[in-house]
Amino acid sequence: LGSDKSLATAPITGFNVGVALGALPAAAIIRRLGQRDGFMTGTIVTALGGLIATLALFQASFWLFAFGLSV
Repeated sequence: LGSDKSLATAPITGFNVGVALGALPAAAIIRRLGQRDGFMTGTIVTALGGLIATLALFQASFWLFAFGLSV
């Protein structure tokens, strides 16, 4: 996707940052909604990130791909 080899790890960094930033809100959602509904909410959000990443691949958009992995 990207022509600059120095940015090759940016999508993985985005993924790790997304996991770190999403851990506390995910715990709060699970505490509020319960395990089943909290898990389903997390699954929907993760699927949305996957759809964004897939769209980015079709559009050959490196930064949108990195964002999609961070969701």
